[in-house]
Amino acid sequence: MQALKKYFTIFITSIFIFLFIILISNVYSAKNSGTFYLKDIEGDRSILEDISITGELTDDLHRKLFSIKENEINTRTELYNTPIGRYDNYKFIPGGPLVLGEKEYEVYGENDFDIIYHNIREREKVGLAFVRTEFNQTQNRFSNALEFGLTSIEDKIYFTVPTTADYSGFNGIYELHFVEGGHSFMPTHEKEEASVLTTYPLDQNNMSVLGLESVGEKLALIIKIENDLVIRGFTMNGLELGEAHFDDFFISISQDDSTSYPYDIFVNEDDEIVTLSFQKEYYPIQHQIANIDFSDGPKAINIVNPKIDDGIRDFHNHIEHMLFKNNKLYIILTTREHNNDQSFHYGLPISFFIYVYEPTKLLYKGEIVTDINDDLLMYRNVTSITNRGQLNKNRTLANINIK
Repeated sequence: MQALKKYFTIFITSIFIFLFIILISNVYSAKNSGTFYLKDIEGDRSILEDISITGELTDDLHRKLFSIKENEINTRTELYNTPIGRYDNYKFIPGGPLVLGEKEYEVYGENDFDIIYHNIREREKVGLAFVRTEFNQTQNRFSNALEFGLTSIEDKIYFTVPTTADYSGFNGIYELHFVEGGHSFMPTHEKEEASVLTTYPLDQNNMSVLGLESVGEKLALIIKIENDLVIRGFTMNGLELGEAHFDDFFISISQDDSTSYPYDIFVNEDDEIVTLSFQKEYYPIQHQIANIDFSDGPKAINIVNPKIDDGIRDFHNHIEHMLFKNNKLYIILTTREHNNDQSFHYGLPISFFIYVYEPTKLLYKGEIVTDINDDLLMYRNVTSITNRGQLNKNRTLANINIK
């Protein structure tokens, strides 16, 4: 009887071991399964030979890394040892902080300005910089969120004020100096005032300053004069490098209040080519895009006006990258299905597209097809407000790069 029990125990244990092995095998075979391929919709895929696209589809527990090189898509899956809670998928949203390096920056003020940072990983680490200006205004409003005036080159932070045509006098480009542990309630005499790299007059031709950007070790001042787009280049020491000019650029751009002109900027670091994108329409998605060569002072290249009718822009989880290379504009972006009922917005399918344009025509359109929308089945069947807030547990696209 004892021998029978012994053999029975061995038999049951063997079955459990066998089932466990099958389970583990299924898990590891499943980790590299799933939908992930490039679908050609229009044009010849060979046009992608000049670029590479990398990124990942990730959630708290794993990520699928992908790359598109020489027209082919390759994937690899990694499992996390412990769950993660942050994805490198940051995109500046006007009204929120601007991330530069490991810090978040916010700007406050009307005539003089406090710039405050928080360290992303160590929130208790803060700093304050102070800018004293030399302009006058008839209305306290700005052309863009104040953070559009911030940029960085290596460990240096620069600032200009996004002024409207209501301002007169002089604006400037400032190098900021931060007091660690500083806060906006400090007496002014304890704040460290910014250095003035250069000043420029505001009393000309209905002029609005839209922002300040960095291109390698150069600064780019983005300006609207009447309906023209002007990009002025400066060295890190404030020496002017010239300007690029696009006539009548803003005539076709409709804005809600006619004074705010937010934009996205993309820089081809290898060739020092800047792509400035202004959104003209929400649906269908329409852009007014200017390409500028910064390799030898700013020079205007061309304007591209893509129209994308494959969905709407998702402002909170939107992925969009652009690269101007070999006289072609490459655009990769995500869209959500258009639906008039916006209360159901986050339950709508996501698509991931690649577009290639010459200045006047579409050369290629493709879709990176994934099973990311399988996660939306859970969202659509969840009614708890608490659970709906846990969207970061669904997979998201992150670390997207094109070069």
